[in-house]
Amino acid sequence: MFRKTPLIVFYATILFLIGCNQEASKYSKDTIHEILHIVHTGQSLGAGSQSLPLVSDSITNPRNLKFKIGTHTWANTYYPDKPELRKDSLFQLTPLSSQRRVVEGETIANGVCDHITNTAKLNKQTKLLFSYAGEGGRYLRELDKQHDDAKDPRAKGRQSKGGYYKTSIDDIKRAKEFAKNYSVLAVTWMQGEANSDRKVNRWSKPLSREELLNVYKNDLIQIKRDYQTDISTILGKKVKTPFFTYQTMGTMSGTAQLTACDEEPEMFMVAPTYMMPSAENGFYEYKNKGYHGNFIHLAADSQRWLGEQFGKVIRKVVFEKEKW
Repeated sequence: MFRKTPLIVFYATILFLIGCNQEASKYSKDTIHEILHIVHTGQSLGAGSQSLPLVSDSITNPRNLKFKIGTHTWANTYYPDKPELRKDSLFQLTPLSSQRRVVEGETIANGVCDHITNTAKLNKQTKLLFSYAGEGGRYLRELDKQHDDAKDPRAKGRQSKGGYYKTSIDDIKRAKEFAKNYSVLAVTWMQGEANSDRKVNRWSKPLSREELLNVYKNDLIQIKRDYQTDISTILGKKVKTPFFTYQTMGTMSGTAQLTACDEEPEMFMVAPTYMMPSAENGFYEYKNKGYHGNFIHLAADSQRWLGEQFGKVIRKVVFEKEKW
């Protein structure tokens, strides 16, 4: 009988070891004219939890890139709170493909990059880079800059060393060194399920509906503003990097996400996910047992489709200047 696995996402050392075996980089600052970086963050859906089997496990376009460490750059066992200490050799660039990380699989990476590369009017020398810093089961305030609540001892069994936002910023600093022309094309967000309990962290009491909608909306807007400020500092010029989010299924977070996009400039709602096949439709083996995923997670095909949708909206907003 096939069973559902728990919602715990396994990272640890395996992420690091898998990433170390990637193909060595053939790129340098002298060979890349332009890099457009998609900076991804969020919880389990963003990480591709149970989105198996993979559908983009081969190189789909050599112009799409990832770091040698892999698309997932945060690991609790590898300088999560001091990402600047990570080895430079792990941050060479290599062609993008999906890879399995224990029970994590397909993400939006190949879908979003393939869509933009194939449909946007890009210079033929331009390359796309995708990176993700996040972890399954995380509250918004565990992923953001202002709180970084995962490192708080009150998180107890879900305490980590934090540093998710800090890691993504360090990824940007590293990527900038590879191209004569570098910019962050978009920040993409896939989080909200954890806040369905109407809490903002693991020790506070649940908020009322109205309080949660307001707090989550303001926190999400603050993350977008923090990215814009920090990216501007890194680039040495003021930029308004656009922020794209999905709409979390079946929780008040989704309403707050939509409100934030309605109220705040440079924030865009890409799509809901309720109509996409869940990971219950997938199948994978883990420790010699067979499993179907949990309904809250996305099937691998859904990740690919959602990635295409992210790519479409990014193209329309950034390249075609459409009001979305």
